[in-house]
Parts: sequence; structure tokens; C-alpha cells
Amino acid sequence: MPLGDGIFTKDLNDPSNSFPGQNIPWFTWDRIKRVIPRRLAGWRVLDVGCNAGFYSFMMRERGADVVGIDIDQGTPGSFLAQARFCNEVLGAGVEFRDQDMLDVPEGSSFDLVLFLGVFYHVPNFCDGLVKLESLTRPGGYLVAESQVNARSLTCYEGKGFRGDPTTFFVPSPAVLRTLLSEHSFKVKKEFPVGQERHVFFCRRR
Repeated sequence: MPLGDGIFTKDLNDPSNSFPGQNIPWFTWDRIKRVIPRRLAGWRVLDVGCNAGFYSFMMRERGADVVGIDIDQGTPGSFLAQARFCNEVLGAGVEFRDQDMLDVPEGSSFDLVLFLGVFYHVPNFCDGLVKLESLTRPGGYLVAESQVNARSLTCYEGKGFRGDPTTFFVPSPAVLRTLLSEHSFKVKKEFPVGQERHVFFCRRR
């Protein structure tokens, strides 16, 4: 994220950084920004698993009122600590919460929900989909992006996926499309993002 005065949150040329040389959020954003309305004034947006807040800030730039939620690791450099720091520097006015999606109060309703890079980290994905359905107002939108595999697979007993113990279920695109449809989401557009990742732009029935 550019913070002004030529200062950025990551030096792409520093090999000590995570994923050196890779501007990961911008790569994904360049593809999903085309399906999200440019003007979001008056919209309420929920960014589930907001990480360091990149997509929350992009939604705020388009005029939305934004809530970003993630689970705080409780360390000085945690995702939410980074998000709140950028929020203060930028004066963006995003509301960041230390909150699991399943703990968002019943009755909360959003015009647009971002669910990017989260699905495969949810231990009980069916509960997650039910919650997404309740959080998205009828006629509202969901943007879901996930790791996918040619054949759906579960990752149990700490096995994880490619060594990641926080991955529990990796769907095929067809399975994820079906799951979204079963939970009141009509897929309007879908497309791959890089290798083995897929985006679904949906509208809630």
C-alpha cells in the first residue's frame, strides 16, 4: 500500500520480506476490480479475513462504508495491527474488528461481502456458507476467491494442503460453484486468478 511521500508498506526488492518480489494483492485486485462497481457510495461492505486491509481500503476508495474483520494474532506485527496502522496514516475511516465471521451479530446485513482467500481456511465450510448467506442482503453481492484443485480434497489431522495446516478443504471450481448456488448465491461471473485459484462474483437471490 502506498502511504504517501514515496513510502510503501512493502519493499518488493527486499528478499527478507514474505513472498519477495510479489505484489500479491495488486495482482488479484487487477482482476476482481473489473466486476465490482466503481461507485459504492451508500454501500455497506464487509471484508471477511481482511488481513492487512488492502481490499478494505480499495472499497473505501470507491466510497463504501467498510468493515474489515480478521482474527488478531495478538502480536505487534499482526494483520490487524498493520491494517489499523495504515488506516490511521491514510485517514481512511475503515472499521477493523478482531472477529471471526461466525461471531458477526445476527441481523448484520451488507450490500457487498468480500470473501477472498478464506474459504479453504474455514474448518466447517458449510457453517461459513450459511453465515455468508445471512450477512449478504437479498440482492446483494458476494465476491469469493479460493484455492481450488482439479478434484476436491479434504485436509485432515493437521495434514494441511502443501504443508499449510490451516487449510481444511480445497474444492474444485465445479464443487464451489454448486455450494454457492445451494446457499442462495447466483454466480454471475467466474474466472481463474493465477494458478489454481478461482474467483466467483455472485448475487444473493
